[in-house]
Amino acid sequence: MRRLEEIRLVNWHSFGDETIRVEGDVLLTGENGTGKSTILDAVQYALVADLSLVRFNQAANETGRRDLVGYIRGKEKLRDARRPDEVRFRRAASTSHVMLRFGDDADPSHSFLCGIVMEVSEGDPMPVRHHLYGLAGRSCECLRSLRMGTRSPHASFATRCASSGPWFTPT
Repeated sequence: MRRLEEIRLVNWHSFGDETIRVEGDVLLTGENGTGKSTILDAVQYALVADLSLVRFNQAANETGRRDLVGYIRGKEKLRDARRPDEVRFRRAASTSHVMLRFGDDADPSHSFLCGIVMEVSEGDPMPVRHHLYGLAGRSCECLRSLRMGTRSPHASFATRCASSGPWFTPT
């Protein structure tokens, strides 16, 4: 059976660079606003990768107002009663990664990494681009050598990670 073993979030909402290890059953707990739904939304987007099918922040209500650009740029709502609709972003422009590593109980050599890399520029209503990728037998740590914040990181990522593992067909 294939199981999710790691979730890696890089520049995804409030997560700068976090690896979450998953072992067995998982229960996400925490105070409001600590990132539980943010983690679930990242996993959902990496698996579905179709904005017409993704429903961000469904744990809150059926009319969640989160969007992909807000996750990539780190949208924050200001807590100022004088400006209730004003928002700010943690990052003006950003490259974000959501990576998932799956293991195989029957054959550990069949583990794989899949994910999505997204780029957005300041002022763009939607990400400039996003790319899906998959690597056989790789860990989420292969992203460590990539310089975050550079534009068009997918070529660099492909070069560094593919050198030691076969690629799945990227889309």
